Amino acid sequence: MFTLTVAAADEPAAEAFVEKLCPAAKMTYSLGGTLKYELPTTDITAARVFQAMHDAKAGGLAVRDWAVSNATLEEVFIKFARSRGIKMGDSS
Repeated sequence: MFTLTVAAADEPAAEAFVEKLCPAAKMTYSLGGTLKYELPTTDITAARVFQAMHDAKAGGLAVRDWAVSNATLEEVFIKFARSRGIKMGDSS
């Protein structure tokens, strides 16, 4: 997982940055300037992400925060449930 937080007005630039970094990236979350992506480990390395973030900051992308992590068990479960057509949410 790759999470990137920018000002809401900078979301389009951040999305373009991620698209250039890894065209196979899949956005899983977007809210108020925080964007979360699945990055296929076959297409990108952690070292490449770190270098790209360094370059992006030097290039003027106003990054507030970013992180690379493994998917949580909850994220894996939700993805699996959605792939099976199970609707998640409040049942009341």
